[in-house]
Amino acid sequence: MSDNSEKNILSRTFGNLNTKNILSSLVVGIVSGVIAVSSVISFAFLIFSGELSTHISTGIGLVLFSGLVTSALIGLMSSSPGIIAAPQDGPTPILAILATSIIAQIHSSGSETQILPTI
Repeated sequence: MSDNSEKNILSRTFGNLNTKNILSSLVVGIVSGVIAVSSVISFAFLIFSGELSTHISTGIGLVLFSGLVTSALIGLMSSSPGIIAAPQDGPTPILAILATSIIAQIHSSGSETQILPTI
């Protein structure tokens, strides 16, 4: 990244900071964060249910980390100021069905140790 583009990103991000903007940004960030964390934890419980329930702690960690990385990248790299990105609930049932069918295939092949790395 060149110096000009770095200065442009920094000035766009921190250019109009004052007490009112900082306070409102913190409140919105905290509320959005709480909602996003509770949402992704519920997504993990849906995806890692049934036979995958023994791996729920790993699933929660994976979903939280991927949500954090995605939200941070979109928030920092967006050309529009004030963008808040959060994981959506639409793909979650599809991912849960896919996980269940993958587990069925793994059971039929007999390699039980490959369940978590495959999912």
